[in-house]
Amino acid sequence: MDIKPLHDTSTINIVSPSNQYNKILLESSKVKDPKGIMEASAYRVFRSEKIINFLTLILFLVAIVIVAIFLLINAFKPTLLSEKLTSSSNTYYFLGGLSSFVMFAKIISILIDLKNLKNSETSYRNEVQRGDTPNGPQYMKNAYKKIILRQIDHNWISIILLWFCSIFLGILYALKDVNTSVSLGIFGRIDFNFKELIRIMFGNANLVITIFIIVLAAWVVLHVFFALSRKKRKSDIEQSFGGKENWITDEVYEKITKGRRKIWFRIFLVINFILILVPALFLFWRWMKNRRKA
Repeated sequence: MDIKPLHDTSTINIVSPSNQYNKILLESSKVKDPKGIMEASAYRVFRSEKIINFLTLILFLVAIVIVAIFLLINAFKPTLLSEKLTSSSNTYYFLGGLSSFVMFAKIISILIDLKNLKNSETSYRNEVQRGDTPNGPQYMKNAYKKIILRQIDHNWISIILLWFCSIFLGILYALKDVNTSVSLGIFGRIDFNFKELIRIMFGNANLVITIFIIVLAAWVVLHVFFALSRKKRKSDIEQSFGGKENWITDEVYEKITKGRRKIWFRIFLVINFILILVPALFLFWRWMKNRRKA
């Protein structure tokens, strides 16, 4: 006969107070659906999309206010923009008006997105409440595609910016101290006083180069930050509403990404043609024309 103590503690699980506290703290820190219907992960995705849209909306509203102040200064006190201006500049009016139009259109687009996001959240919550197997919200499907395409857009914008700024900096660095003349045989000699020309155009060339490098480095950091942010948004959508196959097929993915990359590659070639080849051909033509006159 086995003798057991009156108070058998062999089946009692001892929970550490610190572990229990950490578990409660973790559960309480999760952002949950205030109506308690949809899963916390799905609600967090809806919530994060709202925050992103609201922050973008505020950014564009601030930008419009800045442009409005700029236009008012141009209208009533243009000398604050430039001492050479004795009256308001039509160029500034055009640039300010064009910027305002683009930003206003973007604000309307964001407001429409916020409305669609709210309707999509309500529809998804109703499907869950009815016990249906909810499909991925249409807004999230569109957002998923936009994230993919925007990353391609921003990749190419960064490529173009870094490409032309690197060329500009390379030329500026190579020519900032050049003051020489070159013999062209029967065509005589030609002077290249780039040092003075750069001083007139840019002032301190070393300062300009330093500023450009800092700006480009900041751009690269921001590019990486937004790329990682978009990657996380994609991952959150996939984990909360189903895998990638529920959002976009491989065929559609290949089609939209390949098409967008082709568009940007053509833009890249056109910009190279306009900013590099055309000026080079024009300068060569002017040089040949002057040589013939001489």
